[in-house]
This record gives sequence, structure tokens and C-alpha cells, in this order.
Amino acid sequence: IEKIEQVVCDVMFVTVDQMRSKQRRQEITFARYFVWKLARQMTRESLYQLGLIYNRDHATVMNGIKAINFVIKSNYKEYSIEWNRILNLCNFGKGIMVKNCEVVSVNLVDYVG
Repeated sequence: IEKIEQVVCDVMFVTVDQMRSKQRRQEITFARYFVWKLARQMTRESLYQLGLIYNRDHATVMNGIKAINFVIKSNYKEYSIEWNRILNLCNFGKGIMVKNCEVVSVNLVDYVG
């Protein structure tokens, strides 16, 4: 999770503390959603576990992932570009396969934790 958080923070120009806070500014909220989406795709973390890390309910995490999926699929230019940059930076040179802005294959053993 920490690697994902760092990549998202670098791209979105927010801090981990801001993402884990209760702040609701759009750039902070979307950064948080990006982390949740990637963490669900690249790790074995559950919605409940992600909620604990971010002091949120599992339903909040689930709704955040749905919201960012809508934003990405709707092709909001700014966030689609940032999403693609995050995916490219998260590749870490290890078996991630991306198709249509979605992670479709990953070697989970390399990313657990």
C-alpha cells in the first residue's frame, strides 16, 4: 500500500497525511480513491482493511472505487491523464498488464503488503 500511496501522492501533489485525513477537497478525495482502486487490484487488501487504514467504513471505500471508475470511464481529461500516469509509475517493472486503463493481470506475490 505504501508504494501505491507514494506514487499517487507524487502524481496528485498531495501528502499521505492529507489522503488519510477527513479533508474532502476534490484532488485529495480522488487521490484517496485512486489508492483504493489500485490497492484492490494489486494487493489482497479487503475493503474493510482499506477502510481501517484510512479511518473509513468499508462502504465508503467501495463507493469511492465506484466513483473513480465512473470518472476514469467518463474520460474526464485531467483525471484520466493522472490515472494513466499512476498506472505507468506503479508498473515497478513487474508483471502488471494494463488494458483500457484497467489493471487486468498482476503478480500478487510482489505486491502484498
